[in-house]
Amino acid sequence: MTQRGAFKKLAVKEIPATSRARKGVMILRELKNNPHRVIDFETIVDGHTPLEVLTDRKRVHDILPSEFSVGGRYSNGSFVIDIDSEGIPAVIRQKPSEITIN
Repeated sequence: MTQRGAFKKLAVKEIPATSRARKGVMILRELKNNPHRVIDFETIVDGHTPLEVLTDRKRVHDILPSEFSVGGRYSNGSFVIDIDSEGIPAVIRQKPSEITIN
């Protein structure tokens, strides 16, 4: 999830292992004006587990990872949150499921 409200689904195997001396691996395409920055990420084991995004304005948005295709390293993802009206994403996490006891 980026601070501009974009969600990106990326396979871990797309990120190569590097040596300690390297600065890192680019996973978002660099933009000159208002670039994307990763604010949070979540490891998805099951593609059907819903995620929720909390914004700085205390809004909650649900995301179904199965609705998004796995993107390449240089794409910036898909915009899922309007940051002007909903706020800047702060946290992405697996949506808590309700447990009922009979």
